[in-house]
Amino acid sequence: MEKPLLVVPIMWKEPLPMPARCIGDHMRFFLPHYLFCIALGWTVNAKCDRAAPDIAGRWAVRTVASQVIDVPMIGDVVSESHALVLLRVRQRGKALSIKQKLCSLRVDMSSQSIRMAVPRKFTRAVRWDSYSAEIVWEDSRWMFKRAPIVRIYGAALAQPKTEPLPVRTDDPRVRDLDKDGKPGVTFSVSGLVTGRIYAVTRDISALSGTIATDGKSIRGLIDLRRERKVLSASTPLLGASPLSRPHPDAERSTFMMVKVSKAVGCKQVRATAEHLFKMN
Repeated sequence: MEKPLLVVPIMWKEPLPMPARCIGDHMRFFLPHYLFCIALGWTVNAKCDRAAPDIAGRWAVRTVASQVIDVPMIGDVVSESHALVLLRVRQRGKALSIKQKLCSLRVDMSSQSIRMAVPRKFTRAVRWDSYSAEIVWEDSRWMFKRAPIVRIYGAALAQPKTEPLPVRTDDPRVRDLDKDGKPGVTFSVSGLVTGRIYAVTRDISALSGTIATDGKSIRGLIDLRRERKVLSASTPLLGASPLSRPHPDAERSTFMMVKVSKAVGCKQVRATAEHLFKMN
């Protein structure tokens, strides 16, 4: 005996919140949302989800973060921090667990009157750190999203996001991060004035980028807020703490992620960065 045909009447009086994102306004009044999802090969459930791409593994990352710094005696100067980073990504559905290692950091200034160098000791001293991220379906594409996280360099704070940064070398919260015998982190400065500054930095950054259809690269924007306090300096002319703000052009702060083999380490990322990020 044949089973009776189940007829589902189309009687939507109110727009369905999630199906509307899957179906679109021109479809939702004509087809039940679950039939539309099935036709696209999507997993059928209350949210009309589709399977998230698999991005677990190891990634090389290049970031460029642009800030406008009010430098004493010079004025506004654009600072670009260029970093190479190695990631280990674990994935459970759309939730990501990430470990990160800084491989290199270079700072470029728009003015020849001031230049800043980050000693290699700093990148060696920055250990693997962990954070969470997620994959979301947004505007008909898969997005990589990381909510703002706080990093403190050169101090240990009970409340990293809100606690005022140290301003004195004898503050018990100050740490010698790069192990050079000086408080905080050491930066070399040259130009109109040459010397070294010993500083504490707070970075609050968020990421949002588009995952490529093959799942092997991600491109997007960085939202970075940076605060730096100079604890001391080799010359009084460098002792003032500069004020900084994000560059008004958000497109100047970007990141790119490229999937690499599990054997790749920081040394390989540094050696092949120009080719690695140019080809993707």
